[in-house]
Amino acid sequence: MKLHPARTHKTPAFTLIELLVVIAIIAILAAMLLPALGAAKRKAQAANCISNQRQLLLASKMYADDNNDKIVGANCDAVTDWRISPAGNGFKLPNIPAAIAASPELVNKFLDEQGFMQGGLFPYCKNPDLLHCPADNRWQSQNYAFDSYSVPNGLNAPNSQTHSIGNAHIYKEATVKHPTTAIVFLEENDPRSQNITGGSGMVFENNNSWALPIGGGMYPPNWTGLTWWDAPAAFHQTGAVFGYLDGHAEIHRWQDAATITLANYLGTSPTKDSYALGFSLAQCPHDLPFVANGYVFQPFGTNPGNNN
Repeated sequence: MKLHPARTHKTPAFTLIELLVVIAIIAILAAMLLPALGAAKRKAQAANCISNQRQLLLASKMYADDNNDKIVGANCDAVTDWRISPAGNGFKLPNIPAAIAASPELVNKFLDEQGFMQGGLFPYCKNPDLLHCPADNRWQSQNYAFDSYSVPNGLNAPNSQTHSIGNAHIYKEATVKHPTTAIVFLEENDPRSQNITGGSGMVFENNNSWALPIGGGMYPPNWTGLTWWDAPAAFHQTGAVFGYLDGHAEIHRWQDAATITLANYLGTSPTKDSYALGFSLAQCPHDLPFVANGYVFQPFGTNPGNNN
């Protein structure tokens, strides 16, 4: 019998051309999918930020109910303020765990959390991370602080020559005539270099209350002569979340290019630079009036105020 050599069977395999085609298809699908995933992430972050502010608003309401209708303080300096800044006079510097002390970012987060826990709202909402917008990544670079939100200077802030509304602050919730448009919390991008109480270092912090330089002749609704003082934020691309006295929070999209530029600024002196760059009413004819109309204050001098 004649023997035949054993037949070999080749395993089917991709050719180089077929492999390149598959890789190209995967790349196209990824390019189509990534923007959708990015959009979904941004939407989730905005929803989380709105939820944070709603919880802070509810805590503020409970604080007022327990304190004869008094609005929680805006200045971030005392136990009667909504939080205490690590640079505030009233801040009690805790021991920083060694694992946290090795990371500037974690120190920033830890100190702001501790400052919230020492402030007036913590008894009503026990999650200190509510002071942070998940889309705000500043704390992970340049030694910026973890806090994302501020309270307007017109609400229960101390009188100051720097902030020209003087005695026109509002101290009781019942005196606010239009709670649906009265801003209580807003996102701020105005980090200043601050020495941490106790001398343990420095952090760039959204300091104290958030202020507009409203003078006696800057009447609503035209707000002639108004400019930015503290910088707004645009953590949600071109938008920022605002929380209002009636308890609702929503995202507002900035309309003016100058506002968006300022809101995305990553330096440490945005207010000084804003004057140099001319971010005034002429450059921000939509956004400045929007914020000023919700920046509630009483009449002072010749200014009629906007709580009427």
